[in-house]
Amino acid sequence: MDKGMLLFSPQKTISDLASTVDAVRELAAYQSMVITANLIVEPLLAAFAIEENVQIRIVMVKALGILKDTRAIKPLLLALTTDAYPAVRSEAAVALGELGDVAVVEPLIAILSDPNENKGDAMDVNVVSSVVSALRKLNDARAVEPLMTAIERKDDQTRAVIALSLGSFGDIRAVEPLLNLLDDQEPLIRRAAACALGDLGDRRAVLPLLAALDDPDLETRNSAIKALGFLGDTRAVTPLLFLLKRDYPVYRRVFIIETLDRLGDREAVPSLITCLLNPQEELEVRAACIEALGRLGDKRAVPLLLSTLAATADDETSELRWRVAVALGQIGDTQAIEALRPYLSDPEPVMHMAVSTALRQLEIVKAVTMVFEN
Repeated sequence: MDKGMLLFSPQKTISDLASTVDAVRELAAYQSMVITANLIVEPLLAAFAIEENVQIRIVMVKALGILKDTRAIKPLLLALTTDAYPAVRSEAAVALGELGDVAVVEPLIAILSDPNENKGDAMDVNVVSSVVSALRKLNDARAVEPLMTAIERKDDQTRAVIALSLGSFGDIRAVEPLLNLLDDQEPLIRRAAACALGDLGDRRAVLPLLAALDDPDLETRNSAIKALGFLGDTRAVTPLLFLLKRDYPVYRRVFIIETLDRLGDREAVPSLITCLLNPQEELEVRAACIEALGRLGDKRAVPLLLSTLAATADDETSELRWRVAVALGQIGDTQAIEALRPYLSDPEPVMHMAVSTALRQLEIVKAVTMVFEN
């Protein structure tokens, strides 16, 4: 918001809402967003009721959503169901979600079964998508079954939005319908279903998601990988390690490594070590391996990390050095202390900070070990 807009008079804004000049009314609608609701809501609603300019109506609806005053519920519901312009209806749905009042849940649900919103043109798709987003924001369990029903009869874009929203409710009733969508003909739907299943966290999805790793659509495969990481089931480790050996693009190999890191199973350590050992491997992939090895905390990685540190000793620009220092601190093997000490005087701030932190961690481990040994 422009700081100059804070200098206006609320009384003048109220007056400007009734101006005959479009630009003046539009500015007043924007100014309404930062005026106390008790002062502006009634004048804004009165102006909205007679406003004919579509762009100004949209701004007014945005303002009503920002003000979060329940007096706007009925006018917004009226706009959602009767306005001639899909853009206004879409914005009204968003505003109703912003109000946060569960009284709007049932009217929003009714839109999902309204045949007038299933015409297939882009703007009507946006209306239904906005309704779904509003229901998602309100997070009311009453929306789950209607959403599961609506997913079977809307256009693909809206079906994808609905599938994603089902993941956010945390309701396991959605698991079976989403599993069925993993076999949908439309890749967009399969991607959304995989993401939603990851959000729901139900392990019934593990095997179907493992099967989705062979989906012909690349983004569906990526969504399945991400979902498996969220589910945290170690049955995914071996298939992911197999994928890591394939000649995939750098970003996808990094994505696989990050998922293995999230799963936290040390079965991945030997493969990550092999990956890091490969001098032909891309820098981004090696960096991801180092970070994963640090968080997995397996001491088998320490010799290779120390040799990597030595190999990059003279390269102050290396993206690997500071990551190695961080990883050594996380693993907690005190044999790394002497190797790290010389880098306390490193001129690179990131490296100096990483080494300082790692040494503090390792000195604590050393002190605790000595206490228990004595």
